[in-house]
Amino acid sequence: GLGEGIADALLGSGHRVLGCSRRGNARLAGHPAYREACFDRADEAAARSGLQALLQDCESLELVVLNAGVLGTFGDLAQAETAELQHTMQVNLWANHFAMRALIDAQRLPQRMVAISSGAAVRGRRGWSGYALSKAALNMFVQLWAAELPDTHCAALAPGLVDTAMQDRLCGMPQDERYDSLDFLRGARDTEDMPTPASIAPRIVELCWSLDAHCESGGFVDVRA
Repeated sequence: GLGEGIADALLGSGHRVLGCSRRGNARLAGHPAYREACFDRADEAAARSGLQALLQDCESLELVVLNAGVLGTFGDLAQAETAELQHTMQVNLWANHFAMRALIDAQRLPQRMVAISSGAAVRGRRGWSGYALSKAALNMFVQLWAAELPDTHCAALAPGLVDTAMQDRLCGMPQDERYDSLDFLRGARDTEDMPTPASIAPRIVELCWSLDAHCESGGFVDVRA
């Protein structure tokens, strides 16, 4: 997905990359400049211990990309199960909070922190329910961390449409006149309007290094703007 693409782009430009995920990445694991820890980012205890181990021989961080995210249930908010909404918020918001807390505990605050947000954070399109709520909360999360961390430039970055497994699910849903955004996604797939993670990742990485020129710390940037 996008996380692998970003890691690949950073490795390709000569950076050392520390990654974390639930299942690990066998392809990247063979790279001499890549090291990873596998744990459930939504589990606070696991996140703290996993990141502590990952950071043991790391003296400083130039960039942290917070990319944890799930779609959750797509459909009307009125029918959404509270437990599912809570799970989406746990992964999309609190998992990223746990990561920042772990960095503070390890005294490894980065020069730049970029949280992967979404256009759904600022556009209330029908059907996006818990995903949109969690990404809107993530934007405020970035603003609040920016206020607390004056030496770290914090930004929320919406990568635009990216052809990931999430699109497999969305584009495979049945036609439903209530959710016109699904028709838009189907039309964009397999076109330059929905690039692959590998093709968009270099652009995202380029932006990560220059976001301080595009927005004040705490700001939101959409790559399509």
